Amino acid sequence: MMEASLTEDVPYIRYEREEIPEQGQFLKVVKSIEDAIKLLEDNQDQVYLSTGSKTAPDFASVLGVERLHVRVLPTTNVLEKLTDAGFQANQIDALQGPFTTALNMELFKRSGAQVVITKASGTQGGVQEKIAACEQLGILCIVVERPQLNYPVVCSDVHSLLER
Repeated sequence: MMEASLTEDVPYIRYEREEIPEQGQFLKVVKSIEDAIKLLEDNQDQVYLSTGSKTAPDFASVLGVERLHVRVLPTTNVLEKLTDAGFQANQIDALQGPFTTALNMELFKRSGAQVVITKASGTQGGVQEKIAACEQLGILCIVVERPQLNYPVVCSDVHSLLER
């Protein structure tokens, strides 16, 4: 799409959610899903995945499905994909956000999570609430950064877009 906009001389503007905070005692930021998996390969911690259904089979194939609890959108296709990957119903939270810090805490506690893995989804994606829930529970939150691409124009809110 970016290439087509350059060819047709149409401005390409990328909207990106705000950055996540710096690392802390209960926060670890990694560059990729693979890096997150590597961090957990050598232990047996129970993991709560809120990275979406596409990555759940990757985690399951390396870490073992029995260690995982996933939060996904409540669609038939997603639930079928997860059950095909070996997930049981009691390992799946099929919910649509947004989620408060309090709800995240309850879900993490109920699952027995010792580690939470999420994507850098910005304010709209609820990453701050997940990080806050982990801090309050004293469990590690691993945040997977967005891939870094070279965009000609990047905005994170309407105001910065209108200033262009």
